[in-house]
Amino acid sequence: MNMAMPSWFDIIGLSPDSQEDESGIKQAAENIKALIDQEVKNGIPSNRIILGGFSQGGALSLYTALTMQQKLAGVTALSCWLPLRASFPQ
Repeated sequence: MNMAMPSWFDIIGLSPDSQEDESGIKQAAENIKALIDQEVKNGIPSNRIILGGFSQGGALSLYTALTMQQKLAGVTALSCWLPLRASFPQ
């Protein structure tokens, strides 16, 4: 299917077992973490930051929140999935 999604990462297929753009997902999450780090440097504690998104943005919010070292205030994710779900404990 290879639908280009340059704003976040490529969606290679739509079935739950489709191959995923692992490097694109991880790079997009690092971009979000860099934004969070900048806000922390500006004086906003990470535990006062909430990530949120819809569809692909929700998926990225979930993945980013679950792979962060810092605690966040929360995450909201609507109509999405957990990218790279096999990399998380069951």
